[in-house]
Amino acid sequence: TLFRSVANLIVAQKALTSSLQHKFDFWTYLKFGFLTTILLSLVGTLIIYGLLRVIH
Repeated sequence: TLFRSVANLIVAQKALTSSLQHKFDFWTYLKFGFLTTILLSLVGTLIIYGLLRVIH
C-alpha cells in the first residue's frame, strides 16, 4: 500500500508539492497499484510454471 513503502511516500509527497499539485490519495494509488500487482503476479506465476515444466 501507499503507506508501507518509504519510496511510495516520497513519490506522494513530491506529487503534492509539485507545481501541478497532483491529487494523490489511497484510491488513486489503489487504482494503479492493484492492477499492476495482479498483472505482475500473473506474469510471475506463468514464468515459474513454465520453468518448472522445463525442469521436470
